[in-house]
Amino acid sequence: MKFKKCSLFVAGILIGGISMLGLTVYGDIANQVTAHLASHITFEFDGVMKPVPRGYTTLSYEGRTYVPARFIAEGLGAEVVWDEADQNIIITGPEKEELKEPEEQKPDLSEDEMTGEEEQEEEEQEEQEEEETRIIYDALPITYYDGDIRLRVQTIVIDDDQTRVFVSLLNEGNVSIQLDQSATVITIDGKEYKQLDTRIVNPYVSAWYNDIRKDDNVDSLVRMPVIPEDTEKLTIKFLVRENTLHAPQEKEVVFDIKL
Repeated sequence: MKFKKCSLFVAGILIGGISMLGLTVYGDIANQVTAHLASHITFEFDGVMKPVPRGYTTLSYEGRTYVPARFIAEGLGAEVVWDEADQNIIITGPEKEELKEPEEQKPDLSEDEMTGEEEQEEEEQEEQEEEETRIIYDALPITYYDGDIRLRVQTIVIDDDQTRVFVSLLNEGNVSIQLDQSATVITIDGKEYKQLDTRIVNPYVSAWYNDIRKDDNVDSLVRMPVIPEDTEKLTIKFLVRENTLHAPQEKEVVFDIKL
């Protein structure tokens, strides 16, 4: 009786073990992925056919194709590094070349080939340049006044050995002033005639050595080098200086004169 019970117990263990083994195998099969080798698939990179290297496997699973990342990355010119410590695949793409757009080059056109619009632009530019350089010349007498000084050119006389410029200077400011006659310059057609170049026995006028105080007026002349007798237009520059020890100011006064 005891032997029969023992036999039934062993049989029960065997049946249970077989049942559990069946469940374990079934569970492992359920977790497995079913994929197929697809060695017939080819790859084309930028129009160039490239076979899968030996040792690489192409798999097909659920309508998708799988190959090693290195094959695809290197096929696109990228660098692949396997970081074993972090179990990480590092893919670095190739450096991109910056393409510069070519600059548009305007064709060189001769005067006969210029369009009407270009001719108009050129004419407008020339007119603007002429207007910027255009000088208005005034007839004598001519006066400069800024609230402190009143400088007036009365007349200009051209002699054989010198040019005499008759001027008057009135000081309405609070600081004494002087006219620096040696700094006077006449310009005619780009050529300068400086007072320092006057070639006469006594080229300086003593009246300009004295201070011109507030409300004082000096009528005198400045002796200049000989200028052409047929001169019609000229520019003359004077220098008026404050006669003070504390930061004296200088002022240039320019006249454009029509003779």
